[in-house]
Amino acid sequence: MFKKSKIISSSLVAAILLTSGLSVALADTEYVTFGTTYQSFDLKVPGNNVNNSEGETGSQTKTTSGANAGLQINSTGGASLDVRTESPNGNGSWKDGVTSSVTYGDIDSPQLSGSSVHLQFSTGLFQGPVLITGNWRSN
Repeated sequence: MFKKSKIISSSLVAAILLTSGLSVALADTEYVTFGTTYQSFDLKVPGNNVNNSEGETGSQTKTTSGANAGLQINSTGGASLDVRTESPNGNGSWKDGVTSSVTYGDIDSPQLSGSSVHLQFSTGLFQGPVLITGNWRSN
C-alpha cells in the first residue's frame, strides 16, 4: 500500500512540475492570432508587371470567411502598385493605385476561414522594381 501511494504522489509531483514548466515556457512565447493582427512586410516588388513570390507577403490563416483584408502602406518610394489576396483556394480581385502612407481596409479577400492567404503586389507593365514596406492582415 505504501509503495502505491508513493508512486501516486511521485506522479502528481512530476505532473505539477511539468505543468508549471510548460506554463512558464508558454508564457514567454508570443502568440499572434493571424488574420486579425497586422503583420509587417518589407518587399522588393519585381518590375514590368511580373507576379512572382518576390512580390508576396508572408501568409496568414484567415479567421473569418469573406472578411476584407487590411493594408497599411508605409512606403512605396512614390510608386503606385496593384495588390490582391491570393490563396490555393482562390484569389481576390486586384485593387489598383495603392500608394504610400495610406491604410486600406477594403482589400477583397473572399477566401474561407482556415485558408492560408498572402498579398501579391504588382507594378505597371513599364515600371521598374519597387521597394515597399507596410503591415497587413487577412481579416
